Amino acid sequence: MRGIISGTPYEMKAGEFYFINSGELHELSAHNHSLHHAIVFDPQLLNFDLYDACQHNFIQPITQKKLLFPNNISSALSQKERESLRQLFLELICNYHYPEQCALLKIKICLLQILELCFRTEILIQNQTTGKQLSSMNQLKEVLDFIRSHYAEEITLKELADIACVSPTYFCRYFHQEMGKTPFAFLNEYRIKKAAILLDDSSLSVSDIVINFGFVMLCCQTVKAFVLKCLRSGNGC
Repeated sequence: MRGIISGTPYEMKAGEFYFINSGELHELSAHNHSLHHAIVFDPQLLNFDLYDACQHNFIQPITQKKLLFPNNISSALSQKERESLRQLFLELICNYHYPEQCALLKIKICLLQILELCFRTEILIQNQTTGKQLSSMNQLKEVLDFIRSHYAEEITLKELADIACVSPTYFCRYFHQEMGKTPFAFLNEYRIKKAAILLDDSSLSVSDIVINFGFVMLCCQTVKAFVLKCLRSGNGC
């Protein structure tokens, strides 16, 4: 798999663990069919009702985003520590998909054990994000939400830049810095992924799908070939 987290590209290999902190812009894509698990949780889940030293020293720095997890968490751990993480991860997956009595409690305990492992190995990172950077990321999220909602329509660079409240030139540079590609490369890849899913699940022809997904200005045969290639390789699904 390939991933981009906060503008940093990663070549993700089998057996590795990655952590995406709350609010971090990210995109993942597979070279072909792959099996991967994602555990999504609100850090507030780790809170205790009773405020004590544990809450103050370990939980609060996470929930208040003063400390962040390293994105490539595997590279920050020794082989023995990675194996401990793997066992906790497998236990989480097992308790989620095959819940037995106390499964929810076991899941929370596993999350706390992962947090303990990160503190014990001192791999957590001080959050250096400034208020201005946070504002820019939130504006970029609005742009991505707009693209996902209007990808089948004609979208202009000025529209996207206006949502981010910046000039088109600055917007292009910032988008590429954070997402690793231009705004329209992202838009067209998103259209192709959606088109490939529809092609797999509907009776519409490739030509109809190409036109309906905003590719009118592009060479129809080129897009059709690319959509089919994505579908066969699994990149679009």
